[in-house]
Amino acid sequence: MLWFVLLILSLLLGILTILMVSKWTLILHLFPGHMEITVKALFFTKFFAIPNENDKNKTSDKKRKKQKNVSQKNTDTSINSGASSVKSNAEKTGDKESPDMGIINKISTCKAKILAYKDIIFHALTSLKNRIEIQNTYFRFDFGTGDAASTGQAVGFIWGSIGTLYPILNRYFIMDFPTVNITPDFYQKRFDYELKSIIKAKPVHIIKTLFVLVFSYLNMKKIKEV
Repeated sequence: MLWFVLLILSLLLGILTILMVSKWTLILHLFPGHMEITVKALFFTKFFAIPNENDKNKTSDKKRKKQKNVSQKNTDTSINSGASSVKSNAEKTGDKESPDMGIINKISTCKAKILAYKDIIFHALTSLKNRIEIQNTYFRFDFGTGDAASTGQAVGFIWGSIGTLYPILNRYFIMDFPTVNITPDFYQKRFDYELKSIIKAKPVHIIKTLFVLVFSYLNMKKIKEV
């Protein structure tokens, strides 16, 4: 009986070792409101589809707010045309200012978050150096802020960020230059994107990196407390 248990445990350990050491393939497809992930490991293939309901709820809330604003504007014009014209002009200028720099502000906040955790990211990238392959990456981004000048600024900012980020990632990952298609819309507000990529890695390296991330985060937290 003992030999049988040891045999089962050794078989399970061997299977687990093969799965951990073998290279897994992750096929990622991301676009607004939906994400598709295909995982391939040896003879195992699993497909995951993750819809994002938050985007749908946000769009429905925006439509409701717009309808409320339209109804409020109509009532205001019937009561006092002079006051409503002033309010509408103020709202137009306010609405025009907010979306102009919206994309640039989002990228800037994302950059600030990355800089805040740059030490943790550096330790994670160092542990994964030349151990992850990123192939056939395709990125499409169609956007417009509603203003031609700010849209042009955003295009330059995005291309500059890609040119800066790729050499850094190429130091730590085995990857080719991605296919990037950025289409600015200078006439209307627009936000649409698509990301496709094939990632190959060994689970043992991913688990090791997770431990590095946890310990680095705890050390950074201790330093901040001191």
